[in-house]
Amino acid sequence: MKFWWVNHNGTHKQEIEGGYIWCPPTIKGGGIKETYNTLKLVQAGDVIFSYAKQKIGAVGIAKEHYAVAPRPGTSAHSGGGWAPNGWMVPIEWTVLDTPFAPADHSTVILPYMQEVNAPLKKTGGGKESVYLAHVPYDLGLLLQGLSSLTIDTDFSSSTSAEEEERKIAESNLPDTMKKRLMDARVGQGKFRQRVMGIEAKCRMTGTDDASLLIASHIKPWKDSTNEERLDGHNGLFLAPHIDRLFDRGWISFEDGGDLLISSDAARRALASWGLQTVGHVGSFSPKQAKYLAHHRKFVYGQAIGNR
Repeated sequence: MKFWWVNHNGTHKQEIEGGYIWCPPTIKGGGIKETYNTLKLVQAGDVIFSYAKQKIGAVGIAKEHYAVAPRPGTSAHSGGGWAPNGWMVPIEWTVLDTPFAPADHSTVILPYMQEVNAPLKKTGGGKESVYLAHVPYDLGLLLQGLSSLTIDTDFSSSTSAEEEERKIAESNLPDTMKKRLMDARVGQGKFRQRVMGIEAKCRMTGTDDASLLIASHIKPWKDSTNEERLDGHNGLFLAPHIDRLFDRGWISFEDGGDLLISSDAARRALASWGLQTVGHVGSFSPKQAKYLAHHRKFVYGQAIGNR
């Protein structure tokens, strides 16, 4: 697993909502831009930090290697004289509840910004000339800690938990940050194991290969108590694309297992995945039902209200 930093001030909204990063193969006039070529180095499972408006506001996991793709049909991508085709990497983005400004942590971040293609200037501002930059492992761990986001490396890469923990321990991060990252990994590991003991597969797709599934909180992590965050009954094993719909409130479930769909867009997505006939996924236990009640009211309900 590698870490990357994308500066996409003008296109971040469209790329995060669309679930991708995209760049043209050349700059206007046909010149080569090294930090465009960098996109071709991203591999499935790599972690990308989204930087825009002077803050890191989202963290994503690359779902696949890059592919040639048409320029996105958004107004944000229409300027700049960009070529009609470019390179795209699909990203599973998570928007941070509390975006953070790297400039506020300049004493620990700026020492990593000495390379020509580093994403930040020495003054702490973003470099417009740099689109995508590789992030050293220690800095990636630091940014992960500042984001307060636990990255599910069981899904994002084949690197073992022991190897990840060894890398954290051997990093040059402050001891307080090492402890924060270690505690987060231990908590995620416990939660995942507990969900695995209750849910054997993704209820929507039937996938039972745990390495391909995400242990998703039913009642969102940010709304849960410390006890609820580790309660296996507050989790479902979901395929990544189903996890995205569930986390956004585009789908939910009745206690008896009936599928709830919030919008036509969600129906179209399910149909495109061949899941249009799924209507019932099996009953949930009373302990799971209390968390589903919260999801239906505050996550699914909010999605309904925003239509």
